[in-house]
Amino acid sequence: MDSHRRRFLCLLSVLIPSLWNGLPRTSFPDLDEKSTFSYITSGSKYSKKVALTFDDGWYMYNDATESILDTFKKYELKSTFFVVGCEMKKSKELWQRAIDEGHILMNHTQTHRCLDTLSKFGMKYELFGWEDSYDSLERGNPLRILRFPANAGANNLWVYEQLCDLGFYYGAGWSIDSNDWKRAADTSSNVQYVKDNILPYLDNGKIVLQHCLPSSASALEDIILHCLEHNLEIVKLTELPGTPVYIPKKRYFVIR
Repeated sequence: MDSHRRRFLCLLSVLIPSLWNGLPRTSFPDLDEKSTFSYITSGSKYSKKVALTFDDGWYMYNDATESILDTFKKYELKSTFFVVGCEMKKSKELWQRAIDEGHILMNHTQTHRCLDTLSKFGMKYELFGWEDSYDSLERGNPLRILRFPANAGANNLWVYEQLCDLGFYYGAGWSIDSNDWKRAADTSSNVQYVKDNILPYLDNGKIVLQHCLPSSASALEDIILHCLEHNLEIVKLTELPGTPVYIPKKRYFVIR
């Protein structure tokens, strides 16, 4: 092979994957076409977009959630919330407001039970119970994308098989963990702790995990300003382009 042809083929091998990964693909394809479970932890590293996601439910700081919604509204931004169903039902007006302002609510189970400790019947109660709670908000149909409580079962073959049988094919993980639950109170040191766990690592395609807690609520505006300063667009999880699929180790992978 002559040197010119060799250089040309090398250039193609670099350009084609880069161009493909940079395409504005939908993060979550048609759910009806799925037959295996996918656990998603980040978007395309070629996209200047990030997703700030918030878990809520097993502690209930409604004031913090309202503050988070106020901050997103101030900057005209949207986010993704993983809410426990039984608490969502207790705070209907709060979560109706979130949906009405353009945010997405996704499944975090009905009572925050670890899925790898449940039978298939128990999983069905947790997942469909959440959908019943969502229905009580009277805001249309939810997407069947879930976040594992405590991330338990996120790399478990048997859990994946049951989820697929129940019609759930996507789990949403994260690439940056704020660890805000360790320091929830709204103090200056706790707010700085949350920011230190996020800002140095915030880059293209990252999915950030936070909770609806006072420390994260107070840190949010500085996180948004950091994104604006670094030309990172904050989007909902479903708008994060080029989301790669995390494939667990072979012994855990569901094959159908």
